[in-house]
Amino acid sequence: MDQGNAILIVEDNADIREVFRTLFELEGFDVHVAENGEDALHRLDDDHIEPFLILLDLSMPVMDGWSFLDVLHRRNDTERFPVTVLSANVDPVQTRELKARYGCRVLRKPASVEALLGIANACREQGRAQSPPRGPGQ
Repeated sequence: MDQGNAILIVEDNADIREVFRTLFELEGFDVHVAENGEDALHRLDDDHIEPFLILLDLSMPVMDGWSFLDVLHRRNDTERFPVTVLSANVDPVQTRELKARYGCRVLRKPASVEALLGIANACREQGRAQSPPRGPGQ
């Protein structure tokens, strides 16, 4: 598995998860999904995935997006795992907080295919630019 090509989608709505999965898989991304923040933490910790992008819904049962971001922040993982929040209910104050405190990008639902792919491609390229050079056979 090419970890430099992995996206983690954290979304409680199964239909939306599958639409996003299909969209990104058709574009050649390695897609992982989680139905809430707790599930996402298990995927990061237990499955050892290293996504170059996490697409995160804020309103979810069990562990919402805000709580997930708080855990990433406490673990100093907000730079390691770039997060784009996708939410229909985010206001300007919350948008500023998401950007300032967690370094998140914010997209309002419904987001266009072009916007989603644009962010994914930009984050993937940024991750590659920051990766150390790899020698032969690595």
